[in-house]
Amino acid sequence: AAGGGVAEALELAVTFWNMGVYSFTMCFERMALVFNDKVVGITGTNFFFKDKPAPFHDTCRRYALLTGGLQLAFFMVAGWKAIAYLTLSEVAWQLPTHPACSMFVSNHGSVTEHPQGSVP
Repeated sequence: AAGGGVAEALELAVTFWNMGVYSFTMCFERMALVFNDKVVGITGTNFFFKDKPAPFHDTCRRYALLTGGLQLAFFMVAGWKAIAYLTLSEVAWQLPTHPACSMFVSNHGSVTEHPQGSVP
């Protein structure tokens, strides 16, 4: 009976560890994408998709410049807290502490059967 308490405590610890690692990776991914937007805005190339045609990169650059300009404007008007709020609102719904997280599968859809057999 005493071993059951240890096993339950270990399971709870592992659950919280997994929640922490998942939360860290989601926040890190968001920060990496924010950084990448600045690289795209400056260089005009999205290096994650370097083989895409020029119109794709032009669209990415325009988007990156627009969002970077808006972020700068928010920062100039409201300070770092505005950027922190935007970042938190972007990732909070994906974190295990938010009720909507249970619905989060992927931002790429969740097709279980594909007419051609495999899902690209």
